[in-house]
Amino acid sequence: MLEEPTLERAITACIMQLSQDNLRKAHKLVAEHSNADGVLLRFLVKAVHERDWDAVQSVVACAFGRPSDRLADALGALLADTNPNLNNEDIADLLGEIASPSSVDALAKAVQTDYPMDEEHDVNKKAVLALGRIGTPNAIMAIKQAAASHVEAIREEAEAQLDWIGQRDQ
Repeated sequence: MLEEPTLERAITACIMQLSQDNLRKAHKLVAEHSNADGVLLRFLVKAVHERDWDAVQSVVACAFGRPSDRLADALGALLADTNPNLNNEDIADLLGEIASPSSVDALAKAVQTDYPMDEEHDVNKKAVLALGRIGTPNAIMAIKQAAASHVEAIREEAEAQLDWIGQRDQ
């Protein structure tokens, strides 16, 4: 197990070089070290503050190696940003992997948000999927609200999630 300062330097070096090989290395470091979520959270906060969307995307990609509840609030706040340089679809996916009840409000808002450049409503649909993975009563309520959406793609995804979790007719 690497000490946190050494791990932070290693992850930062991989992320800042923005190559597929380095992202694989960072992903592996994150997966192998239980203290990596703190490093990723600090890096994410810094990248957001600096509006470095490439670095944000790299952190999100690395976090799939060890989805952590510690990232949920920061990712939920990011999901509200409709900046087209931000890959909200991956953020919604990661929140689904984390499956933290603390993400329900952010995901419920994301279901209803109009994301520029997302004509297929993929972010909205991924938010519905994430809510289904969380499965708390509040998450189910948000999916039921999405099932009444005027947007067919969102409505269909919500209905499919309600079927999957056995809540469609309840």
